[in-house]
Amino acid sequence: MPIGGTMEHPCERCGKKFDSLITIDYAHSSVQYTEIMGAPYTGTDHVCIECARTILDMSNKDMITEERRRARDAEYMAATLRSRLALSIVSTVLEVFGYEVYPYTMENQMASVLRQIRQKDTAAPLRKLGGSPDLFVLDRDLGEGRYVEVLDAEVPDESRFRASRFMLSSLRDRWPEAVLMVYCMPSMNLYARAAGSLQLEALPVEHSPLTGRFHCVMDLKRDLGPPEAVFKRIDPRRHYDLMKRLRAALVRSVSLPK
Repeated sequence: MPIGGTMEHPCERCGKKFDSLITIDYAHSSVQYTEIMGAPYTGTDHVCIECARTILDMSNKDMITEERRRARDAEYMAATLRSRLALSIVSTVLEVFGYEVYPYTMENQMASVLRQIRQKDTAAPLRKLGGSPDLFVLDRDLGEGRYVEVLDAEVPDESRFRASRFMLSSLRDRWPEAVLMVYCMPSMNLYARAAGSLQLEALPVEHSPLTGRFHCVMDLKRDLGPPEAVFKRIDPRRHYDLMKRLRAALVRSVSLPK
């Protein structure tokens, strides 16, 4: 064992020892184990990166490309998890205060259809559906319903939340009756405002040199406001206590044993 207590493992191909190895499928052992066990079985080898590159016939460029792809995949999965958590929190809060919440978005259902349509004029109505809000919220006692678009904000400073100018403009123009709700990850604060009343022209705009996109910079407390200003059933004090309990539940769920 080297200095520092790091465990080294021998590569099953070259025999050299490394701090970490790559697991790859091994066709020969897969066939052997499948015959022995009488059922499909995947055999694996634990090899160093150089042996893995030789086995898979990958160049240095291929390895870099694959690493970047995995990084993008990880970022996408993290973003998807944040988005789903925001939807769950918003839905839970509204349901606790007596609203009925129904999924509304058609983005997932329409994605495969949109990819097949190339004519801009024909695709336009479907693209409006693809940009539809996430939820439909019903107040059964009043017989009133609202569409809700949910965004997650992983920002330490809630006075500088960046959101796509195109997305906000599209939401305001196409779904002015919808409510924009933003869930902040560090604080678990919720903010809300009717899309039709968003003052986008008054917001600072920043340009991303990486993506080429323009983002509006919002002060969430000033430019949106508390959810009870839109959803009158929400009691501020009970809402505060509810968010504390939800935060505690989330902390317990992610506090995995070491």
